[in-house]
Amino acid sequence: MHNNYKIAKVYAEGLFEIANTKNSLAEINEQLNSIKTLLKQMPEFYYFLVNPLISQQIKKNTIKIVFNNNLDKITLNFLLILIERRRIIYFYDIVDQFILIWNKATNTSVVEIASVISLTEKQQQYLINKLKEITKANYIKLKLKIDPSLIGGLIIKFGSNLIDLSLKGQIEKFALYLGIN
Repeated sequence: MHNNYKIAKVYAEGLFEIANTKNSLAEINEQLNSIKTLLKQMPEFYYFLVNPLISQQIKKNTIKIVFNNNLDKITLNFLLILIERRRIIYFYDIVDQFILIWNKATNTSVVEIASVISLTEKQQQYLINKLKEITKANYIKLKLKIDPSLIGGLIIKFGSNLIDLSLKGQIEKFALYLGIN
C-alpha cells in the first residue's frame, strides 16, 4: 500500500505540474474525475486496461477509440503513458492524489455531511458559507450522505474535526450523562 501511494503521488504531481504550465488544471481535474467515475461504473473496462495478458497496443488503441477527441491532449497522453508503463492499475490512487494536490493548491476543503434527508440547494449553500468561515477555505466541496439512523440533524466531518448535530448523537450523549448504555 505504501508503495502504491508513492507511485500514485509521483504521477499525480507530474501531471499536476504539466497541467498547471498549460493552464489546463480545471479541465484535467474534471476529466480525471469523469474517467474515474466511468471506470467505476464499468469495471470490465478497468479490468481490461489492467489485464497483463492484453497487449499494450490494443489497450492504447482502445483508449484512443473510446475517448476519441473527448479528452484534453494532456489527459489522453497521460492515460497512454500509464498503459505503456504498466501503471494504469494505480489510476484510482493517482486521481485521488491529484485531487489532494488540487484541493491544497486551490485551498479547497472537503466536508462530509450526513443527514436524514437530502439537503436543499439553499441549505447546502448556507452550510458552504458557514464552513468557509470556519475552515478559512476558499472553496468547500460537499460530500453528502443520507443516514436515516441519525433520526434528525446533521453530522459534519472535515479534516480531523467532527461536529455532531444529530438527534441520535444528542440522545447518546444524554444517555452517557445518565449512565445508561
